[in-house]
Amino acid sequence: MSVSAWPHWRENHKQLIAALIFDLDGVVRHFDNAHRVEVERRHGLEPDSLWHNAFSPPHIDQLLTGQMTRAAWVQAVGDAIGNRQAAAEWLSAPASVDEEMRRLLVELQDIGHRKPKPEVYHHVGDHLGLDPHQIWFTDDSSTNVDSALAVGWQAEQFTSPQATRLSLATHDILS
Repeated sequence: MSVSAWPHWRENHKQLIAALIFDLDGVVRHFDNAHRVEVERRHGLEPDSLWHNAFSPPHIDQLLTGQMTRAAWVQAVGDAIGNRQAAAEWLSAPASVDEEMRRLLVELQDIGHRKPKPEVYHHVGDHLGLDPHQIWFTDDSSTNVDSALAVGWQAEQFTSPQATRLSLATHDILS
């Protein structure tokens, strides 16, 4: 089901949403991009090298599936860029949490897989004891949204807290 088909499906099925699920990074938790750029500049690193090495396989996969601790991840990123100090400085900076978007946090380390694998969505649904159509999900990645739709969840891509609130209200999920 495509995102655009969802309102029609919802209207015809009159199913109640039992769970709202939000991606964490990029939706609920945000990192200061200017800080990363400054760390890269000060340490003479290529632009985006910290981001690319921190959030690309294999490091991010190992961190998110519990195969690597956060400390080991920071060291691995530092080794990949040839500067552990820069990695530690950037990755120790606090992230901001959008309290309005915080609804449910599921630790992927407990699942052993990461999105967009279907196992993640099935695990969450089973953990909650819900049928797929009872779950509404948003993520800033279209790939993850497409995967959620493929397993039967109702989903749409996150663009902003305001747009998400409007969508939830439009679909009678949030008044």
